[in-house]
Amino acid sequence: MGLLSRFRKRTPITIYDQIGGYQAIEVVVEDFYARVLADDQLAGFFTGTNMSRLKGKQTEFLPRLWAGRSHIPVRR
Repeated sequence: MGLLSRFRKRTPITIYDQIGGYQAIEVVVEDFYARVLADDQLAGFFTGTNMSRLKGKQTEFLPRLWAGRSHIPVRR
């Protein structure tokens, strides 16, 4: 390894990459809302909520948050 390569800026590994990317986020979101809806104290807050839409929005938001980039391709 040359001297110059030691000083090159390394791209930090993001939380998004650490957890496994988009597929992992889909699993996390599904699991989270399954647990929330199974909880008697929390489920009432989601009465009348379109859960499919909510999960989709959450799945779009988290990659942007955890990847630290302004645009992450989103699957639909």
